[in-house]
Amino acid sequence: MNRFLIGLLMFSCFLNCQSSTERGLIRLEGAPVEASVRAPFEQMIENARQPDLVLGAVYFDFDDSRLTDESKGILDRISHVINERSGKVIVEGHADHVNTDSFNKRLGYKRAFEVAQYLKSAGVWDERLMIRSHGENRPIATNWSDEGRAENRRVVIKIFAQGEGMSGTDASRVMKAKQTSQKEAGKSAKSQLMLSVDENTEE
Repeated sequence: MNRFLIGLLMFSCFLNCQSSTERGLIRLEGAPVEASVRAPFEQMIENARQPDLVLGAVYFDFDDSRLTDESKGILDRISHVINERSGKVIVEGHADHVNTDSFNKRLGYKRAFEVAQYLKSAGVWDERLMIRSHGENRPIATNWSDEGRAENRRVVIKIFAQGEGMSGTDASRVMKAKQTSQKEAGKSAKSQLMLSVDENTEE
């Protein structure tokens, strides 16, 4: 009888220890530990690539990259915020879906360039500025209405406090932009803006 009770007690302790181990995810093998460790790690990596601050956006007329007076006023305020913070400034150009994908990609770059050039004139160091274009590939509204397309014709300005806001792979793709021609820029060669350009933006 005593042996039976002792055996039953030991078996009960074994079951309790096993269940508590599984609840605590202490085991080194199996899915529960993998999932519990992997998910926070991946989330931490993803969070590190998120912008610390989305500063705002400016909008453009159809098939146009010129800044309006309203946009310049917004960029003046944004430049003050940038100059009070450290980190890389990402200037992302967007377009609606009218015209071809390659055309809209170039248009997004032109818009981003104009914004970055204005930010430089407002006192932001060009070494901090990086431009990229998503073209028509990241709409925030429907492209099947005038109002929606107007929202998609935009440039978004973000600031990353931790480096450049890119992974090492992304950073290896970054190239120095060629100087925009005097005809395109409408300025002398000395005043042209040299920017880092992410020419291989992943969609």
